Amino acid sequence: MVTPVPTLSTYGFVKDQASKIDYLLSHFFLSDYNQTYLYPGSVISLPEIIQKHGGEVSGVISELNRRLRDYLLRYYIDVDLEIRTADGTDMDLSTKAELIISVNVVDEGVNNQFIRLLRSNDSRLSEIVKYNNDGTVKI
Repeated sequence: MVTPVPTLSTYGFVKDQASKIDYLLSHFFLSDYNQTYLYPGSVISLPEIIQKHGGEVSGVISELNRRLRDYLLRYYIDVDLEIRTADGTDMDLSTKAELIISVNVVDEGVNNQFIRLLRSNDSRLSEIVKYNNDGTVKI
């Protein structure tokens, strides 16, 4: 059974795979950890994770992997993540950095892969780039 993603837009509940992952990743990247008083700790946020670890890349990647996987498992049967820096080094995320997030999800027996490049500047998310299957960038 497909678990739809609720939105506060005219789309209502989103069920198609491409839109669903876009909404989920957008919510994760742009949400504010303190945006709710009723459900403390239930909102996950990339900026909060970066702030919590002071930009230290291995801690950010470790927690990002765990929290993003848990979040996506609310909507998909199986989730496989790979998160790494774009240049393969342990750079400091508090300055300028690029993270590549490769997400492989399974829903109703259908396997889909999505790859995003996150660029941050001075601990702020500045750009999200969608990678095509052949590794080229689609903006």
